[in-house]
Amino acid sequence: MQIKPIYKTLNLAFLAILIAVSMCVHATFAIGASPLRATYSALPGEVVKGEIVVINTNNVEGYVVLDKENFEVINEKGEIQTVEDENYAYGMKEWLQFPQNTVYVDPGNAAVVPYEIHIPNTAAPQGYYGLISLQIRSSKPDPNQETGVGLGVGISARISHLILLSVEGDMAKSDTTFDSYEILSETSQEKTIETTVTFSNKGNTHSTLSGALYLLDTDGNPVAVTELNPGENSILPNTTRAFTRVVDVSEIGPGTYNLLLRGKTSENNFFEQQQTIYIDLNQNATKFDYEYPNTTYDFEKLQELRAKELQKLQIEKSENALEFQVQQNQSFIQQNRTIISVISVIAIIICSILIINYTLIAFKK
Repeated sequence: MQIKPIYKTLNLAFLAILIAVSMCVHATFAIGASPLRATYSALPGEVVKGEIVVINTNNVEGYVVLDKENFEVINEKGEIQTVEDENYAYGMKEWLQFPQNTVYVDPGNAAVVPYEIHIPNTAAPQGYYGLISLQIRSSKPDPNQETGVGLGVGISARISHLILLSVEGDMAKSDTTFDSYEILSETSQEKTIETTVTFSNKGNTHSTLSGALYLLDTDGNPVAVTELNPGENSILPNTTRAFTRVVDVSEIGPGTYNLLLRGKTSENNFFEQQQTIYIDLNQNATKFDYEYPNTTYDFEKLQELRAKELQKLQIEKSENALEFQVQQNQSFIQQNRTIISVISVIAIIICSILIINYTLIAFKK
């Protein structure tokens, strides 16, 4: 008994489609990198050397392709966008050099990606900002062909390494001012107090700040603390940055408390402000609508509580030292996984019908 060529061809074709689709549906393609941000300070004419550890989180070999861009901050949250303007005053894209534009990484393994920043002798003392885009691809890119993503060919995921460079000199100065301190949610159903603290930098290079939010009882004793800038985020020139922080009051008894904001900028300018809240029996926090006298406090007690918080943050940071932040860019196939799954089911049904149909014909003969 010979299977008719038409049925045999159709069965094999649909089976091949089914296998290919199934493989694509379950494929994942992602990239991890550390660190995601680097801050440098150097003189005009110097060469700064840096490196990124990239991990191929896939089960297939990958090729990391490097690219470079300038970037700027676009809002108070610190979100960024690339800058195409060649006359961008804070750009450093042209100073970035790579020993290799493409780096091979084994499945599940990591590779060190080096880079250099060649600062011109004529560089003005100020801040400069660029990023290295790392794109991992499933196949080695053709240098003579533009980057593109096909159906399962050259599928890529991308992540960025931000670079903040301060070229030293008398004219390179940051100018950070404290703008506002607000409690965003007066009553919290999650037993937390959400605050936002806003700063502006009117200088020509980036700045940073350190400090904490302390919850003080009426005797001035600190009962809770939250770091203001645990990620050591920077404020770029001519930008405003809002730091939103949450204070947990779930284990705080009812009563009147003061939220003390205390810290300093990278220019050693100190800032301090208090806001009064009332916590009820359900741990809901309400902001006072009238001015309440500031609570006096013992600075050593603040430092002691903050030291414990910093130690806890350091332990968490150490525990996550080997972990990589991963970003996955979905391919066309992954984005349309539901549709392709339906197609797979249809393919199975069609294959089954063809097989049953052929079997019935064969037995009739």
